[in-house]
Amino acid sequence: MSSEEFEDAEEEFTSYFNELQNLISNRLNKLQGEARKKELRNAEKLYEDADLQLSQMVDEAQKAPGAFRTQLMGKTRTYRADLTRIKRELVKISSASAIASSSSGGLREDLLETSSQNKFQVEQRNKMIEGLESLNRGSQSVGRSQRIAAETDEVGVQIIGDLDDQRESLIRTKDKLKETETNLGKSRRILNSMAIRVATNKLLLAIIIVVELAILGGVVYLKFFNKKKKT
Repeated sequence: MSSEEFEDAEEEFTSYFNELQNLISNRLNKLQGEARKKELRNAEKLYEDADLQLSQMVDEAQKAPGAFRTQLMGKTRTYRADLTRIKRELVKISSASAIASSSSGGLREDLLETSSQNKFQVEQRNKMIEGLESLNRGSQSVGRSQRIAAETDEVGVQIIGDLDDQRESLIRTKDKLKETETNLGKSRRILNSMAIRVATNKLLLAIIIVVELAILGGVVYLKFFNKKKKT
């Protein structure tokens, strides 16, 4: 299960994200003027708080072990994609508000302002559009980096699993070698015992042969000696 720090950060992130999404979807479009500007500032603050909690979640996920780290990093990638989408919507709304505000101001001051102000407004709008495109490119780059990191984590987990399997295989092989060595020791002792028995049997056989030869010689001698005496 996830760490307590990850769960706390996730709960805070969800709270900020839901409030931000509700603000953008249901409230901002109904507001105008200063009230709209105030809620836009509030939305920016909610985004910053959510982004901070998501960064803490990423830090905690990177500390998690092996396969569990991959699962948590997948969660953070999903949250990052959702937060990036909300940020794009917020930038669009802010840009539209700035353009609308500039346009309304221009209508009120058409008789007093020169055409250079319209040019400035166009430049500001172009800068906002460029900023939005830059944010999109940055989000895509972050997404690619996170996918590569997740794939690297998965490969690392697989390698660790393979190393564990090889370690177990080596341990089993070592145990088999010990068993074989024990069996060889027993075989050597049996062969030594058999060799001793064979040598003993040969010695006994030699002694029996010598004794038999001695007896036979004695019998022959006695017969020959008695025969001599009789003659």
